Amino acid sequence: MITGNHQRLSGGSPKAVAIVAVARRLTAAGVHRAADLREPTDLHKHAYLSVPGLGTVTWAYFLMLLGIPDVKADVWINRFVARAVRAGLSAAASQVLVKSAADRLGVSSIELDHAIWDHMRRAEGSSGFR
Repeated sequence: MITGNHQRLSGGSPKAVAIVAVARRLTAAGVHRAADLREPTDLHKHAYLSVPGLGTVTWAYFLMLLGIPDVKADVWINRFVARAVRAGLSAAASQVLVKSAADRLGVSSIELDHAIWDHMRRAEGSSGFR
């Protein structure tokens, strides 16, 4: 493997294979540089999500890495939000609540996502937070 990365996606395929596949599909959808995703379209999202093993959480994180405000509603973000509202929520609902909270706090959704994620990582690692 050219990248030397042998990590796998949850579906079992190598991450490096998914990277090549998503690059091809995004290119076919008109994305040739990061700036082409400043205003992502449904076509761009569909191209990304059409690669087995890539989902809405990684799509959100991909956009965040490009500096586009979003929230990656992964396990730790969802767990944090569920504890805060004392109810289980879907990833989509957690994403909306974190975005709304960021707006009310006057911070970017990316900053709040990272702060929550870091808090949960520390809590999980130090006390077995569940």
